[in-house]
Amino acid sequence: SNDKKKKDINSKNKRVKNRLGIILFRIFFVVLIFCGFAAVGGGLGVFLGIVNTAPDIKDIKLTPKRFTSIIYDLNGNEIDRLHGDENRIYADLDKIPLDLQHAFISIEDERFYLHNGIDFKGMVRALVVNIKDRSFSEGASTITQQLIKNRVLTTEKKIERKLQEQYLAVQLEKIYDKGQILEWY
Repeated sequence: SNDKKKKDINSKNKRVKNRLGIILFRIFFVVLIFCGFAAVGGGLGVFLGIVNTAPDIKDIKLTPKRFTSIIYDLNGNEIDRLHGDENRIYADLDKIPLDLQHAFISIEDERFYLHNGIDFKGMVRALVVNIKDRSFSEGASTITQQLIKNRVLTTEKKIERKLQEQYLAVQLEKIYDKGQILEWY
């Protein structure tokens, strides 16, 4: 009978331990879910805060600036060209040779006509290369993102600027066609 009493006591202890383990697991699981929702909510809040501080796409002027000034005499002969840091003359897309357009696209953004302003394949490729090389030398900016960075935002390497750039690129491609974006680029 002593053996029977020992078995009963041990089995009651096992049941209490099992119940306690299940209760602790449930508490841990609920806390984990709560922390997950808090992290997602916090991340979404930060993202929305960054996007809301981005300039309004309708107020952005993307046409190139700082053109070369050409001075002519009375007979229409060119006398001089004046320019600052950049020596450029604006050309409409139909005046840019198709081969040159294709060259820019193949070098800068080979999936230009396939994405909506953000190239997710390019981002994954850049991430893999940067991890492999242990540097941040590889970029994944599209032509649209580069246009926005060069005309609207700064060139500083910050996550806030990059998120604004990606957001504005998607918004820009909703308004303008690829030809207009390429021309401005």
